[in-house]
Amino acid sequence: MPHSVTLITTIAAGLGLALIMGFIAVRLKVPALVASDPAVLIQAHIARARMLVIATPDAFQARKMIGIARMLNPGIDTVVRIHDEEEAELLRKENVGKVFMGEHELALGMTRHVLERIADESE
Repeated sequence: MPHSVTLITTIAAGLGLALIMGFIAVRLKVPALVASDPAVLIQAHIARARMLVIATPDAFQARKMIGIARMLNPGIDTVVRIHDEEEAELLRKENVGKVFMGEHELALGMTRHVLERIADESE
């Protein structure tokens, strides 16, 4: 069944909406739902999900979420963003899925941008 909206567009829109809702929740001082609570992951239909994306500075919570998700869905793919390089390395060794270190990814993005701008000017 063909769709007019690409998967990447849907993912980007979802992440953007999550970011906006996060900002609104912070401004309204609404307590966050913690996905390390099994009920939250169950309500999110994690058993049918293809992927779990975790963006938390707390490696302990990330591990807990992954453990619960894999208990409910052993084949789930996980993507984790973490702030600490040591924790990122530990998570990689634990084979939790794809691990991104925030500062590292920011540096790569900035470098890519600079190189693209230089390439554009040389054309």
